[in-house]
Amino acid sequence: MPVTASNLRRLIAERSRLPYVERNHDIVVNIVRHSMGKAAAFEEAALRLKEEHAAFVEAAALRLKEEEHAASVSNISNSCQFLEL
Repeated sequence: MPVTASNLRRLIAERSRLPYVERNHDIVVNIVRHSMGKAAAFEEAALRLKEEHAAFVEAAALRLKEEEHAASVSNISNSCQFLEL
């Protein structure tokens, strides 16, 4: 990734054959510059979402495990009641 705007302009000029991009180098450079500046905030938000999702999945798995355990206990108690009759 180019570090300076002039390096980015040179890279765009070498690789892009699109007339729109060639005519609007400054706009493209500004878009890339702003995107790079906002990348840190995006990374932080993505990490937070990933952590929250992992916690949600863990809680859902725990809840499912508890429901399965409650169902098996219920089945056992129903079987014991049937045997008493």
